[in-house]
Amino acid sequence: MGGSLVRFGTEEQKRRYLPLLASGEWLSSACLTEPQGGSDLASIETMAVRDGASYILSGEKVFISHANHASLYFVLATVDRSLKHKGVCAFLVERDSPGITMRPLAMHTLRRGDTAQVFFDEVRVPA
Repeated sequence: MGGSLVRFGTEEQKRRYLPLLASGEWLSSACLTEPQGGSDLASIETMAVRDGASYILSGEKVFISHANHASLYFVLATVDRSLKHKGVCAFLVERDSPGITMRPLAMHTLRRGDTAQVFFDEVRVPA
């Protein structure tokens, strides 16, 4: 996620998150996959609604690796479903933001992973 943050992040996001991620103090996790459409960008149902200087995120993501250990989520959400994949935007969301809950998923692999379902219930993030 560091490369995307360097290229597309605001100066404030870079100052806040890059040192924490680069030092290893914080881990990040990509919240992309959804129960209904997998990772098909045109099918994303997690919504982001503009509210003044913020967006309100609502939806769920599934099979999110390292969700329990990450301090920062890279979340894809749609601002306009009618635009399909062109309406999808990326948001940086701190794990301890009000409205985020997780449900660990039992994965049947050789090693137990840190995989979870992540729910966003009207989570406010800066625009």
